[in-house]
Amino acid sequence: MLVRQSIALIVADPNQRGEITERVEAALDAPDVAGVDLGVVEQAGAALADGRDLGEVRALLEQSIGAGPVTAPPDGAPPPASTDPPPTAAPTEPSSDAMATMPTGAEPGTTVLTDSLETRPRLSATDWTVLIGSIAIGLAGVWLGLRYRPTIRVEEVTR
Repeated sequence: MLVRQSIALIVADPNQRGEITERVEAALDAPDVAGVDLGVVEQAGAALADGRDLGEVRALLEQSIGAGPVTAPPDGAPPPASTDPPPTAAPTEPSSDAMATMPTGAEPGTTVLTDSLETRPRLSATDWTVLIGSIAIGLAGVWLGLRYRPTIRVEEVTR
């Protein structure tokens, strides 16, 4: 859980390096480390201490819990041995044991975290000036159109 919190902090607020470091250190000292590769967590802690890129730290943390991206082995190299059980066929009918068909990998409900979305910046002084100028020109055009519209009616032209 602490490794996941570290990843979430990297994604949500990368400026909290101290908090991320505390979570990584707490993960190394945690009593329940089932499903976590502590060697990789130690590498992530060392990368944090060295001041390396948080993307690299995040990749190491994801790798430590098995949530990192799948990478292809180099040409000619055998695929890495998997410790996961062999995949089972999905049931054709809904079963009462819904927990047995949990999604894996990048499917919803897993430990894969996405980067936060970039928000639209606020309007600058130039943007406000252009917006107000455009509104003023538009209102002046409407006023001029009403002020100088022709007084001839269609009925008068047809007579």
